[in-house]
Amino acid sequence: MLATFTANQDMSNPMTKQNGTDDGSWILTYTGKQLYPLDIDPGDICIEDIAHALSLKCRYGGHCREFYSVAQHCCLAARYALRYVPRILPSVALLHDAAEAYLIDMPTPVKSMFHGYVVAERIVQEAIFKKYLPSWEKLNQFSDQCDYKPVDEDLLTNEMKALMANYDLCYWGKREPQLIIKIIPWPAKVAEETFISIAHTLGLVD
Repeated sequence: MLATFTANQDMSNPMTKQNGTDDGSWILTYTGKQLYPLDIDPGDICIEDIAHALSLKCRYGGHCREFYSVAQHCCLAARYALRYVPRILPSVALLHDAAEAYLIDMPTPVKSMFHGYVVAERIVQEAIFKKYLPSWEKLNQFSDQCDYKPVDEDLLTNEMKALMANYDLCYWGKREPQLIIKIIPWPAKVAEETFISIAHTLGLVD
C-alpha cells in the first residue's frame, strides 16, 4: 500500500519556495545552502556540493564488495568519454548522475514504482545541465554528444565484474564492454577532489 500510494503522488503542486516555508520543502547542503529540489535556484547548485555528496553515496545500493562512490563512477565516465569516445561531451558524462547529489541513488527496480521520484530526478538533472552547459537548450538531448549511455553501460559491466558477487546473473553482466577498465575503489575524499578537478578542467565553474 505504501509503495502504491507513493508512486501515485500528485506532483502538479510540488513544494517550492513560494508555497513552502519551514516545512521540510528544502534541504541543507554541504556548503550550507538552502536548496529546494523541486524549485531549484541555479545559484544554489554548486560543484563542491555535488562532488561531496556523490563521494559519500555508494553505487549498487551499497551491495558491492567495498565502498564505491557515485562520484568515482562519474569521474571514470568523464575520463572514458574524453579519451575513448570523443563524440560524447565529457561534461555530460561527468554530470550524468549529478541529480543524486540532491536526491538519492535509488535502485532501478524500485525507481520504476515511484513516479514522483522520477519527476523530481528529471527536474534536478535538467537544472544542473542547464547551469553548467550554457548550450544545453540548443543541444539535441538525443544527439551523439549527449548520449552517455554507451559509456555508462561499459562502466556498469566493468564495475559489476570487479565489485559484485554473481554479477553474471544479471543481463548486464553478460554484456561484453567495448573497453576493459580496471576498477579500484577510491577513498571518498579522493573521489570528491578528483570530481572537482575534472569539473574545473572542463570549465564547469560556479
